[in-house]
Order: sequence, then C-alpha cells, then structure tokens
Amino acid sequence: SSLFLKESDQTTLGLGLEGGEEHCTKTNPVPCPCDDGNPCTDDVCVDGGCLFPNNTTACDDGDACTENDACSDAVCAGMAVDCDDGDACTDDSCVDGACHYADNSGDCDDENLCTENDICAGGTCAGIAVDCDDGDICTTDACDPATGDCSNTNNTAACDDGNACTEEDACADGVCAGANIICPEGEWCVDGVCTPRPCVDDVGCDDGDACNGPETCDLTDPDNGVCVPGTPVDCDDADLCTTDSCDSPAGDCTNEAVICDPGFACDPATGDCTIQGKVYWTDVDEGRIWRADLDGTDIESMVSGLQRPSDVAIDTTEGRMYWIDSDAGRIQRKWINNPPPNLRDRRGRPRWSLGDGARLGR
Repeated sequence: SSLFLKESDQTTLGLGLEGGEEHCTKTNPVPCPCDDGNPCTDDVCVDGGCLFPNNTTACDDGDACTENDACSDAVCAGMAVDCDDGDACTDDSCVDGACHYADNSGDCDDENLCTENDICAGGTCAGIAVDCDDGDICTTDACDPATGDCSNTNNTAACDDGNACTEEDACADGVCAGANIICPEGEWCVDGVCTPRPCVDDVGCDDGDACNGPETCDLTDPDNGVCVPGTPVDCDDADLCTTDSCDSPAGDCTNEAVICDPGFACDPATGDCTIQGKVYWTDVDEGRIWRADLDGTDIESMVSGLQRPSDVAIDTTEGRMYWIDSDAGRIQRKWINNPPPNLRDRRGRPRWSLGDGARLGR
C-alpha cells in the first residue's frame, strides 16, 4: 500500500529528482513507493525511508484447512479446522477443507471390565471376553461388568455323568449325577443295557430287597449261571379301603387305611371315598329329634315325647347325642346307637336323660 502525507505533518515528504530518479522530500508530498508485499505489515515512507510495522488484520493464509485467519508477528495464520470425532478408532485429518476419518487398528478401551486386550477394528473398539469358564458344566459362568470379577453359580442343567447305567442325568449342587437304570429281576446294567446277571450260587443273585422275594441261581449251564427273579411278597389284605405296600428292603407289609375328607368314608365295596354321616334336627311340634343320611334318605326318629327340644350336639367320640328341652328345664343325652348293657334301666330301656345336669334317668 502507499501512504500520502499532509503538508502540515512534520514528516511530510516530497518527491524530487536526483540523478534523474524521483525520491521523497519534505516539500513535495507524493505517494510513497513502499510495498513489501506482506499483508501483515503496514508500508510507511518516512524521511525518504520505508518502514513496515506489523498489523493484526484479517488475512488468508492460503490453507483451506484453517479458519479465522489473522495476522500476527507479520505472519498470516489461521486455526486448524477441528476434525476430531472423539473416536479413538479413527485417524482424523483435513484435506482441501474437508474432514476425513480413516479407521485404524490402534489400542483402545471399550470401557468394559469383562474384556481384555482391547483393539480397534472397523472403526469400533472391542476386546476379547474375559475367560470365566471353570470347565464345570454344572456351573453357570459369568463376568460382572461392574468389577470384572468372575462368578460360577451352581445350576440344574442337563448333563452327562459319564455312567452309561444312569439316566436323566442332571446337575445338583455343582455335581452331575443320574438315577441308576432299574433292570428286571436277575439282570443288571452293563454299558447301559440290562443283561442277565451271571452267578455261581443263590447268594450272588440276592438283590438285597426282600420285597422282591428270594432270587435263585439257575445253573442249567454250569459255566454260565443265570439269576432267576424271586416271587414278590404279596401284601394284598383283600381290603379295598387300605393301601397295601411292602417295606423295602425289610420285606414287611403295611396296610394303611384310605384317608377320606371330612364327611366322606371309604366304601369297602369299591375303595372309593363316598359321602357319609347323618344330619340331625329338632321337631318342636311333634316333640321329636330326627336324623337322616346326608342325601336325605333313611329318615328315622331318634327321640320322641319331648316338650320343646333344641340345640342338638353330637359327640362322635363317645357316641352320644345331647340336646336341650327348654320347657322341661333339662339338658338331656342319648346314645346315638345301642348303648352298652350297663347303661339300661331295670326294664331294659336306655337311660338317656340327664336331669338338672346331675342325674341319669327321668
């Protein structure tokens, strides 16, 4: 740039001829021919000499990958364009003013404590899962992402205990085990198959369970004895209202009575629980106490000749029936069925009345 100086300025210069060339003088102000070609300096002509003080004007550093270019210390420079995508798995760069992100394979941290040896691949940070496998099929192996610690919890998964003579193998308390295959009498399991048990005498055939009856050894072929099953103990007591079983291994029979719900009893003809019991009620008009089966059949009069019976109570343990005869002012009782001989009067009649709560008979 050129500078024009006013005549009143003490530093005003003129342009004269000296040796046939123009130069700056104080008496003839003209444009000063001072230009260093640097936009970051101000070009000044003083006393015939050029000065180039620095400035801080906006400029263009010619780099498309910078922005907010400005002069500083006579140099035009801008701030680099921010291409950082915050991803450790990309190399960030600027080309011709545009950001580029190239995948890398550097080390990284996937922030998962249950992985290790984290590395970038395809722009993603991932590690190899921590190996928590304890080699036990009966534990569920897991890694706690909060701590990175392994846990091995017992499970109930299906498994193989390695024994061909067990079945339904499953894990329990960290151990794989199955139930023994039950073979017919006189056989045992060999490689998962029930085969006749070889024997040389009856002792070798005893299965230890008396409920199966005594086993014997068939020595028809002396070189290849075969165990013969015994005859199971017969615990049937011919009572349909009992559950019959043999107590293993002792061989003792048990015959437990069938238990029915309240109001039901076992029918000895079928072994089924059927409705049982009686319903009792008072008849004030006739002065009676009646009873019938729960299905309304087999109605019968239990007591007659009463004045005002009420409040019937049945004692099934002792086999007695109690009631109040309010007009007679008595609490009375009677045997539900036939009373014992010693509780009859001299005429053979049942003594059933308890008068005034103190004495039997009327």
